Amino acid sequence: MARTEPTTVTAALTIIAGFAGAQIADAGVSMVVPVSQDESVVSGFAEKNYDDNTNRGGLFVGSDGTNDIARFYLMFDFPETLKTAKIESAVLSAVYEDDLDRDDNGLHRIHFVSVDDWSEKTINWINQPGPAYGSPDALFDSASAKLGETARWDLTELVQSEAAGDGKLSLMFAAANESADRNNRNWEYFAEQEFNPAHAFRITVNATSTGTGGGVVPVPLPGAVLPAVLTSAGAAATAGIRRIRKRRKEASNS
Repeated sequence: MARTEPTTVTAALTIIAGFAGAQIADAGVSMVVPVSQDESVVSGFAEKNYDDNTNRGGLFVGSDGTNDIARFYLMFDFPETLKTAKIESAVLSAVYEDDLDRDDNGLHRIHFVSVDDWSEKTINWINQPGPAYGSPDALFDSASAKLGETARWDLTELVQSEAAGDGKLSLMFAAANESADRNNRNWEYFAEQEFNPAHAFRITVNATSTGTGGGVVPVPLPGAVLPAVLTSAGAAATAGIRRIRKRRKEASNS
């Protein structure tokens, strides 16, 4: 059964890798896991790999009205420390980058892919792994989505399972209607990491420490992503540290 898109994502604390001395609060940590591999495949160019294509974002899905059907694949690598962590929630998100025809929009399916040995540099329509099951794990309704806004999907159960297993999660995006009819122009665009890391797919994991020492640690992010994930809570904490340092300096000078 398809999961509905969550309205909000609540996190106790957001930690960005690279901050010296980052610690895990008892309430937990909100960790951003960026996509590690992302690529499209197209039926009309079955042997072509699109690794060097970033046109309008680089990831495309649906039918373009010229007998071409497109899908795209995502892979995420979870840190070893998530194996024993208690994952409270996991939300997939990305910016809805562009659209071929705003007058023709519909549903797209997000499927779990059980095979993780594909590569963005070699995947094509012929060797694509395909979905593990016929029913999707989430849906994207492009008719109600707005260009430039962030779309979100709850994938908590999938992430819990895969993080505790081999630490990898692969997903496939495909149009609900993959008809090659010329009147079917339900074709959408999303951003690859190479196009815009701040708009690319990521999974925000809200997890708590198991109490076995160490708990969850942050995942390194691409530099361009950092401004996008800095939360108001983190900014407030930074401001608080500055105020404390200022008071200490004033006290030492008095």
